[in-house]
Amino acid sequence: MAACTKIRFANEREALDDLRRLRRSSHGRDIRTLQAYYCPECGGFHLGHAYKTSRAIASLTRVTNAEWRHLKNRAADLGRQIAKDDARAARRKVAELAPVIAADQIWLRAIEDARDYHRECAAALNRMIEEHFASRSGK
Repeated sequence: MAACTKIRFANEREALDDLRRLRRSSHGRDIRTLQAYYCPECGGFHLGHAYKTSRAIASLTRVTNAEWRHLKNRAADLGRQIAKDDARAARRKVAELAPVIAADQIWLRAIEDARDYHRECAAALNRMIEEHFASRSGK
């Protein structure tokens, strides 16, 4: 295995112990981003900055419970927004079609009124015919 220039720890526990010791004695230095990570080159563990290590890249794919809740809530919010947008689009479509629907309803009422008028005319004509023949047969 290739030799690394960083301090090599036999296992992750030793690296984390050293990291705790460093944090206690940091004297104001910012070492919050230091992490213990596995080195594939030497097979040991090292301390390094999270943004530089392959472990940091791998941790980007992990989702914490808080992140999961946030993503779940965001998906629910997006679903509600889509439903609201769909409802708006439906209302807009109804508003566009309302005059056409109203005209159709007026047309249907006019047709129904015409049918009623024709029925009344036919009934009156039948009465007149019956009266005419009744008056002829009654003479």
